[in-house]
Amino acid sequence: MPTVLFAGFHRLAYLDPRNAQGMMVGDDWTTYVVAPNYLRVAPLLTFPLGRVPGYIAPSGTTLAMTDSLPVLTPVYRLLLAIFPNSSIQLVGLILLVAFVLTFTMVARFADLVETNLRPLSRELITLALATVLTVAPFWNLQYVHPALMQQWVIVWALITAFQRCPSFLGGRFRQSNKPRKGLGPIIAAALIQPYLIPMVAIPALAPDLVRARSNPRFVMGKIALAVGSVAIISFLLGYIGDGSRLGSTGFCNYAADLTSVVD
Repeated sequence: MPTVLFAGFHRLAYLDPRNAQGMMVGDDWTTYVVAPNYLRVAPLLTFPLGRVPGYIAPSGTTLAMTDSLPVLTPVYRLLLAIFPNSSIQLVGLILLVAFVLTFTMVARFADLVETNLRPLSRELITLALATVLTVAPFWNLQYVHPALMQQWVIVWALITAFQRCPSFLGGRFRQSNKPRKGLGPIIAAALIQPYLIPMVAIPALAPDLVRARSNPRFVMGKIALAVGSVAIISFLLGYIGDGSRLGSTGFCNYAADLTSVVD
């Protein structure tokens, strides 16, 4: 179903990695297409991951500072090797992943709710809910920042939070008290785009903060693990530690709104 939605909303031609020219629509999509192609003239091994010395805004920056996805650097390099004479793009694949995982996470959320509905009725309601919540943001926002369309990570954080809240939905939401629950979506957010971290970390860690008085050592340890994981990932991907300045506009500034962590 999410693949059908993607094909209907966009086009399957979006998945062609050689369709770089056709995907240069709007500022966000353009930087996602242009910046990774500079890896063609970059050294094979760089630190941080995805450094593009030839890119000039600012000169010698990384994919992290161009609003791209540095975690996909190995995939970009593979495509550049396969298509040495073509510009490449992964915007279509990134959006397809957003469709599939958002649909999957919303369906997972619905499946965790215990009801007395018949199986067919339950499946139809789950299908309708997942379809609406998947399509709505893409329909409203159109050509938006591809990484920020990964709303599935927020739904995942809500799932992990509500699984540790016995009173949610009157106790009808299936519970799970695994010690490290909630860390997964925080790590995923750090790998995708730091802008997502506050939106994910707040719900993911909220049930732990409620238990801070009864088990402070465990809660502080878990928070430290989350902060440490985010810091290491951000450093390796070049979001922090390379000398770039945070900002919302202008050369030598990070183009995303990281200085406004509360949306």
